[in-house]
Amino acid sequence: MPILYGPVLSTFANKDGKKLYNPRVKHRGKATTEELAGQIAKRCSLTVGDVKSALDELPDVMAIYLQASQSVTIDGLGTFRINLRSNGRGSEDPAKVRANRSKLVVCFQPAFTRNENGGVGKRSLIDGAKCMRLDSDTIDDDNTGTGTGGGSEIPEAPEPMV
Repeated sequence: MPILYGPVLSTFANKDGKKLYNPRVKHRGKATTEELAGQIAKRCSLTVGDVKSALDELPDVMAIYLQASQSVTIDGLGTFRINLRSNGRGSEDPAKVRANRSKLVVCFQPAFTRNENGGVGKRSLIDGAKCMRLDSDTIDDDNTGTGTGGGSEIPEAPEPMV
């Protein structure tokens, strides 16, 4: 199933003073923990209950490591880490820097592999993705943003609930 997108008018003008249309993903639903557990259980020897139990505990276990200033890497998925965002409210004096002037955020970097020439060869979660304009039936192979030119076969995902 392709990633659906449509045109959205920018709220900001470009350097020529024109507001331009840009592509934006049209989200159609949300996968629940139960749905993920069911799909994972179909692919391994664990029961749906075992998988759901592990998924339910994952945020708590990750929080232990993240709050200890460690990053959490899940092979094939990516890396989570905690960052502080100051939003321009810095200080000229390093002695006056305080965390309460910033916001704690969790950042995620999808896993990727590099090919022989140093470029990105494969990116987790989006490698091989195809895009389709919502009001069209044409797959957009040239603008997938995968860096690999598409080409890999995508397994059929379950139809999301609308």
